[in-house]
Amino acid sequence: MNVRAVRGKILAALFFSAAPIIYNFPAVYNKLRSNRGAEAVGITPDGKYMFMAMQSALRNPNKDVDSSRQLRIIKLDLTTLEPVAEYAYVTEDAKQFKDVKQADVVISNLVAVSENTLLIDERDKNAGDQAQLKRIFAIDLSDATNILGKYDDNKAAGKTLEQMSTKELKDAGIMPPSKRTVVDAVAFKFPFEKIEGLSLVNGDTIAIVNDNDFGLGSTSSENGTEMWTFKLPYTIK
Repeated sequence: MNVRAVRGKILAALFFSAAPIIYNFPAVYNKLRSNRGAEAVGITPDGKYMFMAMQSALRNPNKDVDSSRQLRIIKLDLTTLEPVAEYAYVTEDAKQFKDVKQADVVISNLVAVSENTLLIDERDKNAGDQAQLKRIFAIDLSDATNILGKYDDNKAAGKTLEQMSTKELKDAGIMPPSKRTVVDAVAFKFPFEKIEGLSLVNGDTIAIVNDNDFGLGSTSSENGTEMWTFKLPYTIK
């Protein structure tokens, strides 16, 4: 299925696209950082919903929030092509790592296991021995707060989602998705910077593939392309 979810000036550029267009996509997504867009997209096994996560925090209201830990996950109904929910995903705190900037903690991919369970990869920008964050999380949306249409501007809400601290999220009654580590690739000496491909095989095996950016950086082994698999002692549902 090819679906383009666009708004405003982006819509004009895609006017002649053959793919169906989601016209009611929230305008706040126009505030994405350059080259930090919707890297993570997944469709539930029943084909009813599509989830999309932003790679980094939106520049909402401006680039002063590039270090925000709050990234948006949006849920789309593929029957109506309408957004039906949005969640505030909280990334890992860069302060627990050495020489990792919060703005460089990103999401690269997701798997929609079900309507309420997603697998998400979260990573830093380091590779090899310098890498500290290359994790696959299972997140649960069951009790997460639907913030669709809220906290998009600081006039109505006081602060945008991206301007809030984790304490302010709690004070506002915003419950982020719960998350637990399924795979810590750093513990297995995963040598690459970018986990870009993510899949769940038979419910109990995680497969990841790195992105080597066409091998333009160097010819070293750290710039190759590999698929790694991790067998879990349980099934993710």
